[in-house]
Amino acid sequence: MTVQEFHQAVDNIIDATPVKQESCCSTCTLATCCNETVYVGKDEVQWMLDSLTDDQREQVKDRAMDWAEKATATGMMKEQRPSAYKWITFKIPCPFLKDKRCMAYERRPMSCRMWFARSNPENCDMPGRRHQLH
Repeated sequence: MTVQEFHQAVDNIIDATPVKQESCCSTCTLATCCNETVYVGKDEVQWMLDSLTDDQREQVKDRAMDWAEKATATGMMKEQRPSAYKWITFKIPCPFLKDKRCMAYERRPMSCRMWFARSNPENCDMPGRRHQLH
């Protein structure tokens, strides 16, 4: 199964659920979840990159180098399962994020697709997520 086929299968399952609400991604101006750790495979990253222009790929490359430098400086890269709460406080945006929007949203990785945020985007920001500290 390809990445595309897997994502489509999951999207079909989500579409078949009885609750029909639009994700808050469409109205979000915070991009809070785009500053969290994302578990992603190389096939998903390649599929995302394939959807971008050459200029966008260069932007992602530059941002990825910046991301790696900042993430390494936090010391959290040494942790096997870093705390989502701690990680988000560093505000290190995803390399695919531009102007608080995902450049490859239609091909975002499964870990991003699994966010079923359906409420006010401000609920995703701190201090509303302090409960994740533990």
